[in-house]
Amino acid sequence: MFTQDAVIDCEPGWENIIEDMCFSIEYFLDDDRPNNLFKINIIESKFGVLSVDCDNNTPAIKKVIDFAQKLSYYSCETCGDKGKIYCSTKWLYWSKYKTLCKDHAIKYYYYEIRNPKGKK
Repeated sequence: MFTQDAVIDCEPGWENIIEDMCFSIEYFLDDDRPNNLFKINIIESKFGVLSVDCDNNTPAIKKVIDFAQKLSYYSCETCGDKGKIYCSTKWLYWSKYKTLCKDHAIKYYYYEIRNPKGKK
């Protein structure tokens, strides 16, 4: 399923999401592609959300990956608890984004992203 030089660059809080995603993909690989053309190149955090770069995926596998990405929006990258996206500076355009729980956001000095109108 993984290429020879595949990279997994995520913190431990998303291990369960990635593991479940891989098990689900393996299920669809057995049914859809007996020659296993599907390959994962990179799994990483991009803009605070899980990002998966892969080759030759099917619509079913795409849905599994999309579901894992949606789960990562609400799971802390560090511990796996309920979280949301925070940014590293108050200047959103130059900021690094991470999905964190409130405790880890405070620990790493990340800022809450607020609605421009001031509503949460």
